Amino acid sequence: MPASAAQVTIERPDIRWLFGGFGFQNAEAQLTPLMTDEFRNERAVKAFRELSPSFSRVYVGRVGESKEALDRFADYYDQTFRHCDTTIYAVGGSMPGFPEKLDVQAHAEGVAKSLEYLIKQRDCRKIRYYCLTNELMCDDQWGYFKTNQALYRKFHEALYDAFRRHGLDILLAASDGSFGRKQAEDLKWTVDSMDLITGIYCTHYYDRMTPGDPAAYGIFHEQFTNVVQLALTRTKRWMLGEFGIVPPRKKGVMVDDQNWTYHDSSQAGLWALTTAEMAMAAVNAGAYAVMSWSFCDYPDPFVVEDSHDPVGRARYESAKAVYKPDMKFNKWGVFRWSDVRKDYTAAPTYFTLGLMSRYFRKGASVLTAKPDDPLLRATVLENPDATMTAAIVNLGPKRTATLTGWTSAARPARVYRYDSAKPYANAFGDLPPHAATVRAEKGVLNVEIPEKGLVFVTTDYIERTPQPVKGVRVDARGDGRITWLASDDPDHCYYRVFRDGQQIASTVATYTGFKGEGRYTVVSVDRWGNVGTCVSEMTIQDRINEAFANGGGVVNIPAGRHIVGQLDLKSGVELHLEKGAVLEGTSDRSAYPKFTRPHSEGDWMGVIIATNAHDVAVTGEGLILGNGWTWVDLATHEAGSEGRRPRGLVF
Repeated sequence: MPASAAQVTIERPDIRWLFGGFGFQNAEAQLTPLMTDEFRNERAVKAFRELSPSFSRVYVGRVGESKEALDRFADYYDQTFRHCDTTIYAVGGSMPGFPEKLDVQAHAEGVAKSLEYLIKQRDCRKIRYYCLTNELMCDDQWGYFKTNQALYRKFHEALYDAFRRHGLDILLAASDGSFGRKQAEDLKWTVDSMDLITGIYCTHYYDRMTPGDPAAYGIFHEQFTNVVQLALTRTKRWMLGEFGIVPPRKKGVMVDDQNWTYHDSSQAGLWALTTAEMAMAAVNAGAYAVMSWSFCDYPDPFVVEDSHDPVGRARYESAKAVYKPDMKFNKWGVFRWSDVRKDYTAAPTYFTLGLMSRYFRKGASVLTAKPDDPLLRATVLENPDATMTAAIVNLGPKRTATLTGWTSAARPARVYRYDSAKPYANAFGDLPPHAATVRAEKGVLNVEIPEKGLVFVTTDYIERTPQPVKGVRVDARGDGRITWLASDDPDHCYYRVFRDGQQIASTVATYTGFKGEGRYTVVSVDRWGNVGTCVSEMTIQDRINEAFANGGGVVNIPAGRHIVGQLDLKSGVELHLEKGAVLEGTSDRSAYPKFTRPHSEGDWMGVIIATNAHDVAVTGEGLILGNGWTWVDLATHEAGSEGRRPRGLVF
């Protein structure tokens, strides 16, 4: 086999790991009062639905959470976790200080009541796992319960009993500790002393590995294999609750907890690749679920204090759900969150971990993948419907990988490529389209992999065209909006909005901001990444033409500012301007085709014209604004060099 080629052999052992899902730490679920409308619709919810994580870790179920805070979480749940059928691993955040002074039974009862409200009253039934505290913390004391293990067990025993009393089908996870390269050693006490009340074991793994280090995968895989096998001795599974590659830290100002994109952008592409290796090592080792820290950046630090204002009060309650929001620059997301700079940029991990989130699905079985080259790593999953997904990391030169044992041949495989030297970028955080399709021949599939890159190969999709988006309208009142009717396509995921052919937004809402004069189109993107056909906004002229084609009628112009070019009234059509409607002629000369008026000399232009028409009318209490001043030299009050201006009405 040539040096530029490699082979990955796929095997199907009789007993295979069942995979529970891939996802993220979704702390933003508790930070919704800090979200602008734009960030929620065009980044947070849109990205969640596009990446469709099947597993998620969330801070919820704290003692003392108000009903309002729980309802805000449930509202976000409805937009995200419910929509994607995402399993939730809930964590109580950080325990209060001096936990030995707390009433253990009362604490457990408070947690159970909060979760009972969410599950039974708000139908947040995807909450499946719970752990007392994040990383064994109490207040500012990271790892407090490492040296207070008996107290930790006591709290979990109380939670176990409380959940049963309240009829909650929630399994306890332990210990949620961050142990570095001592995973199995530090988890062993939990396994030995808490197994009867523990439903699943969980640890976090962070490493100060140099991005692109060829030794990384082997280290990761060994660590994860050790904890998986330790859990298996008790007939239990293990999940990776957080993971990441830690960069050097900046000291002296606030608290730096930022990923590689902030520290050394030249390493960001490789960082995303090595982070993908870590996730793949966990899946191959037998992890039940894998969750990356984190889905999106935390917002920049903000002042935390109570308020008499309802919005300020909500922000204050949100702050209590996360750690040091007034001190810590917590920036590990697959996309950024900076409202000041309007920076919601997708990190390179959006295009590595993001594709894993979409295609490493709940309920898949993990096949055995054996590369013949030490610079290749491969993870292959097979879904219950027989579709397959393979992720292959290549730390060597550009090459063609031959996959043998690929049995999913019902449709061509889509190929997504990631090049660490030139990571894909999209201003709206959209996943890339597939780069190619390849079809397996007799169980063999060939795919090109970039140098120090990653490919995803998948048959987990349906080829289709999403339904067109209807009812696109321009409403230029105030700051203005583009609106449209909600898609009734059952597989719809989000919308892309274009102005004169250039994309201006991706959103889950049925509106976005007005971006100036132009022709707007909106398309639907479905859950497989298929993009629908464009349907332009129905302009006022379109509506006039439609009324004329139907034998005449009234075209109503609602209140608001409507920027138009020349409107050509047709026979039998009445243009009715409602009170508050402003029909404003554009300053774009090309929007006014010249025409010859009968019994009159020269060429004419108008905001509203009627030629060779009868039974036409312009009615109502609205205003027609010709904007004639834009066509006049204000110094001389004479027509500009472009010639005469359009008239308001020309019949």
